[in-house]
Amino acid sequence: MPSPALRPLDLREIFDRAFELYRSSIAVLLPVALTIQAAAFVASLALGTGAGAVTFDQIVAEARPERLLELIGLAVGNGAIQIAFSSLSAALLVSGLDQAFWDRPVLLRDGLRCCRERGLPMLATLALLGAIFGLCLFAVPALALWLLAPPWSWLFALAGLVLGGLVALFLGLRFALAPLVVLIERQGASTSLRRGAELLGPLRGDGGLLENAWLRSSVLILGPFLLQLSVAFVAGALSWLFGGRPWEGAGTLAPLVSAVTAALLQPFVWALLLVHYYDRRVRREGLDLEIRARSMLEELAS
Repeated sequence: MPSPALRPLDLREIFDRAFELYRSSIAVLLPVALTIQAAAFVASLALGTGAGAVTFDQIVAEARPERLLELIGLAVGNGAIQIAFSSLSAALLVSGLDQAFWDRPVLLRDGLRCCRERGLPMLATLALLGAIFGLCLFAVPALALWLLAPPWSWLFALAGLVLGGLVALFLGLRFALAPLVVLIERQGASTSLRRGAELLGPLRGDGGLLENAWLRSSVLILGPFLLQLSVAFVAGALSWLFGGRPWEGAGTLAPLVSAVTAALLQPFVWALLLVHYYDRRVRREGLDLEIRARSMLEELAS
């Protein structure tokens, strides 16, 4: 029998179903998410405190455009670390959530097998997306800071950052389902990006505003992200009040709280995307009808 979620769902039902998956699998997936976040946290600290490392505090204190380029270098290095650990996290978490979606036992060994078989395609997909986002966000600011003199360099850098952020947001929504295609349909990076965009559909889709896939993706992705950002901001403010600097080292509250919050939210975010992925397949491909027809043929054959 198909999963009861295999029918068109409204936005509230997607959240409800995702929370059911989160609750049923969190005992297995939360330790996994915490372990990966801890490893990524330590790796980021090593990058920021290694030999010759420049800190954000030093860059702000000097307030020179060329120093901001070093900050971009730090962001790129930290992004590479996050991509590597995110690919591992996605393979483990999505595997467990997919098992829960189909009412199967959530077993860590299934996640490890998925990570071994699909880890490299997942890494390639996230690295490609990361490179695209990095170019959108940093290409124009870097060129402006390199070629122009203040204050024009700062003005063009800020404008490029804002416009690049909007383009990165658009592309992030466009390819949000690509990681699910990598892991569930077992496709490569380029095919998954194209397939994920096809599942999402055109920007102006059929139906009303609440049925628009782009709006749904915006709510499903940006909602948890803004929640995590708010928690990190509050933690940073508290760290500042108690005399720490939110952007420095292991002695501050903000990085630790941010890592723990990410570990708690990541399984839920992937659960949202997983339910959204199957909902798009139901709406665009009739996956529910296909599975029911297959089930009826199996019953007739037996």
